[in-house]
Amino acid sequence: MRRLSVVLFCLLLVAAAAGCGSQSAPAGKGPSEAPKPAAKQQLAIGATAATSGAYVYYVSAAKVINDKVPGVNLTAVETGATVDNLKRLAKGDIDMGLVTVETGYSAWKGEDAWKGNPMQNLRLLWMYEDTPQNYVVTQASGIKSLYDLTGKDFNPGLSGSASEKLSEKAFNILGITPKWYRGSNADIVDAMKDRRIVGFAKTGWGDSSIKDVQATQAIRMLGFSPEDEKKIKAQIPFVVWMDVPADTYKGVPAYRTFGIALSVSATTKLAPDLVYQMVKAAVESNEEIAKAYPLVKGRNIAEFTLKNAPYPLHAGAVKYFKEKGYAIPDNLIPPEAKN
Repeated sequence: MRRLSVVLFCLLLVAAAAGCGSQSAPAGKGPSEAPKPAAKQQLAIGATAATSGAYVYYVSAAKVINDKVPGVNLTAVETGATVDNLKRLAKGDIDMGLVTVETGYSAWKGEDAWKGNPMQNLRLLWMYEDTPQNYVVTQASGIKSLYDLTGKDFNPGLSGSASEKLSEKAFNILGITPKWYRGSNADIVDAMKDRRIVGFAKTGWGDSSIKDVQATQAIRMLGFSPEDEKKIKAQIPFVVWMDVPADTYKGVPAYRTFGIALSVSATTKLAPDLVYQMVKAAVESNEEIAKAYPLVKGRNIAEFTLKNAPYPLHAGAVKYFKEKGYAIPDNLIPPEAKN
């Protein structure tokens, strides 16, 4: 009996040992399983209509940022441009975006559409271009000056864009009262081709929408006189004025117009360290971006920004520009970067 008990005891020890040896490893701890990479931070940059030449800049900028800033996946989003982007920034629907600086200034200051509700947390990351506001009509319309547009069907610019708001403001200053035709970029081009409108406003150098219309009918560009310029400057100080060379659009003579300076802006919701990295990537990769968007080729983005910015920089941008040795005007340093 004693011998049987010893045998049974030994068998129990063997079984226990086997049970311990066959115990499964905890899930996810297997020796062959590699650790999962950390999820990238998903960000959106609001651009403009995909048919606009400016859209290319945002796709290219997003690519260099994704390549050079670890842990970030930035996607360019088609929008209605500046005013639409400001609304989306305020709601948190996008993280950064195209903002023309004169409209951004109005939003930050609480003027015009933002009267009583200023976007005090709006911050500028960098500026990259100034581009003309083109007022194009068909030659068949008989329109020869901006003042001839009074009472005519005319589009002031893409709905929700700075172009639209600037047209309204400038024409009001000059006492010009067209019948405003609103619509998307496709609507505007179709209406022009169908002769339902006499013309439209569009920003850009060599804009594809203008060229699309020009392929089917002769066009004329309407410029501003010195007196017009003086009146507009007095009330809209942050637009730039420029002479657009002859044959910028084939066969069209040179003309004088105001331009819009373009920025990438965000709000204080974006972390300074992240903004620092994105500004560094965009500024130092400008020539790479220029391969897809030649209009910025050779431009010193830092100098252009610090010379033309009318509202405060983001704290992350301040850190980058200071690191590169630039003097930053006091009015561009936000409260959060003064400590």
